[in-house]
Amino acid sequence: MNANFRKALQPAWDRKTMNGVSVGEDLASKSLRNMYTAPEFVFLDHDVNFEGHTFAKGSSYGDCVQYFLSNVYGRECNVKDGLDGWYNKAKTQEYYNKAKSELGDNLGKVKLEIVYYSGSQTQIGQAQATKLSIEDSFGKNDKGELNVEVVLIGTANLDDYYNAGYDAPSGEAGCYDLF
Repeated sequence: MNANFRKALQPAWDRKTMNGVSVGEDLASKSLRNMYTAPEFVFLDHDVNFEGHTFAKGSSYGDCVQYFLSNVYGRECNVKDGLDGWYNKAKTQEYYNKAKSELGDNLGKVKLEIVYYSGSQTQIGQAQATKLSIEDSFGKNDKGELNVEVVLIGTANLDDYYNAGYDAPSGEAGCYDLF
């Protein structure tokens, strides 16, 4: 429930490596998208002034989103297609250290559960790549223990996989931390 811990999680995930499992190393970056919509989806047909900032005619949707993420929300990312615009181990460590200072002993041992379909070699590889990148990004404590342990939960069939996440009737009913 800690905002800084949630902020630490987003840049901990190496999407390029995970994506490479299904499309190969040569295409791992090329097919990455950092927003739901393509950054070049639409362009401004006139100058737009918003709260003292002018977006010039011809600015793309991605340019506008990038401005707000960087300048309003203070997020270090890049919304362009074809690169992993969010992965940043240093940012993970920065936010994680803030969360530790806010929570102190209440942080405890963190375990994140990722549900995947164990009948798919691709999903197995993607789950393992995600586990490794998250654990590596959060690092280890002074005792050599993982700061964040990722627990992979494979489902034996697609019905169980979909019921754990996609078909859960509510967020509360979802049986996972990451899906």
